[in-house]
Amino acid sequence: LTEEDLRFLAERSGTNIRLIKSFCQNCLLVATECERSGRPFGKEEIIQQGKATWPTNQRNISVEEIQQLVEKNFSISHTDLIGEKRNKEIMEPRHVAIWLTRFLTEETLAEIGKRFGGRSHATIKHSIKWVDDEVKTNRVLLDRIERMKSELTGPV
Repeated sequence: LTEEDLRFLAERSGTNIRLIKSFCQNCLLVATECERSGRPFGKEEIIQQGKATWPTNQRNISVEEIQQLVEKNFSISHTDLIGEKRNKEIMEPRHVAIWLTRFLTEETLAEIGKRFGGRSHATIKHSIKWVDDEVKTNRVLLDRIERMKSELTGPV
């Protein structure tokens, strides 16, 4: 990538670090493919990757929407979701809600912690890791999360 391409990429990348990382990785993959096939990589390809990463029709998802959907899907109360209880029936939905919040909103770990009963940054990181690890072996949970993600990101 040229300096000009990198500068243009930086201007297009936004402020959400997870999306920036994805955007940059996708641009680098496309640049590598272009280089292999002898095609130039430039602003048009960066714009195309930007549109794929940040669709203009993308809706903003609130923490409350995520919490309500998880509460409905797991049949638990809002008080239980953000409360102090730590039994398995409560922890799994809480981990899922935190994971969805992390990846579908621009909330920081600290902000997510506040929205889930004042939990610490470390606790939020643990929830995210728990879901990441669990979906590797638990197909039922993975499917459930994917359905909720689709419901949240679908048309308004």
